[in-house]
Formats: sequence, structure tokens, C-alpha cells
Amino acid sequence: MTTNILFNSLDGDALTLLIDVMAKKTFVSGEDIITQGSQGDYYYVLQSGTCDIFKDGALVLQCSKGMGFGELVRARVVVVAATVR
Repeated sequence: MTTNILFNSLDGDALTLLIDVMAKKTFVSGEDIITQGSQGDYYYVLQSGTCDIFKDGALVLQCSKGMGFGELVRARVVVVAATVR
């Protein structure tokens, strides 16, 4: 979590509080985590593995451990801007 740009400035106590309220979700390879155009629900941080981010069907980024996505839907009510698999 300390490598995540949204959380890297938090001290140990704040980071512990944040982790305590997070929920673990597991996905299988190839499964869509979020889908472009759907209503967003969470901010995700990769604990392990990788995922691909697609915008209009084109691969735009690959995320790895510590990286996150979904921050726009947590900031305000919006539809998901890209598919993450």
C-alpha cells in the first residue's frame, strides 16, 4: 500500500486504519473487475498479480502490485471510464 500514490504519504497508524476498513476480493484471470460504462462501486488496490486496463477495447495500462484503480468513482458518482481485467 505504501507504493500506491494515494496512500504513500500516510503514516503507519493512518495506513493501519485504512487497511482495517478494506475488504479483500479475489478475481480469476480474465475476469472483468470493473466494466467501462457501468456504475462504479469501489476503489481497488492490487495486493498481488496484474490486471489490464482497457479504454474503448484498447489496452491502455497494465497494473501491478500496489497500484490502484477506480478512484474517479469514489470521488463522485460517475460511470466507469475503462474496463479492468
